[in-house]
Amino acid sequence: MHHIGSLNYLLIGRTCSKLTFFSSLVEPDRLLDSICTCYAASMNRQLRRVQSKQDRKTDREKEKRRAARRERLSSIRRRRQRVRRKQGEEGTDITTPRPKRKGKLPGRFSGVLMGLTVVFIIMQAVVASPEPTTTINSVLSAAFFLLFGYFVYLWLKRRETDNAVVLSLLFGVLLAVGVTVAKNLSPAIAVDLLELVLTLPLLVLGVFLGRLVFIHSP
Repeated sequence: MHHIGSLNYLLIGRTCSKLTFFSSLVEPDRLLDSICTCYAASMNRQLRRVQSKQDRKTDREKEKRRAARRERLSSIRRRRQRVRRKQGEEGTDITTPRPKRKGKLPGRFSGVLMGLTVVFIIMQAVVASPEPTTTINSVLSAAFFLLFGYFVYLWLKRRETDNAVVLSLLFGVLLAVGVTVAKNLSPAIAVDLLELVLTLPLLVLGVFLGRLVFIHSP
């Protein structure tokens, strides 16, 4: 009986020691921390999953917008090609690029020289000469229109202006008319008939010389 009681006491002591050991391992604070950690990890996984779905959805929407933009640009290009093809069939030369001239263009300072020529012509129209008008003075005064026609044609051609000949003659005629009107309005300046007669032929000659120089320049 004594041995049986001792054995029971021994078993009860070991059981209590094991319970004490497990209770020391599973403390309330550690258990709460473990639960919070597991919950946080689960929430992070869910958030990452939701974010991944949202990113995939955004990428699909971007791809759809890019495809729509590409399709729109392709349709615009096809429409332009059809218009150009139709214009080519009709015989229009709108889309044909203008051939570029090789080498340097003549008349580099034609714009400045044209402006100076206009200034000299206007000064003759508003400033009275103290000397009497002679034939040489009339020819020299009309010769400024030759220079004007020459320089204005080169200036227009350097800017690849169409109908440069017509525009040069038009500008020269307008300048001559303006000078003549200014002389008529000034009582101190008499209208020179010889200069007026020579103005138009010299203007045409100047435009012709400018065209000749521009065509035959290297």
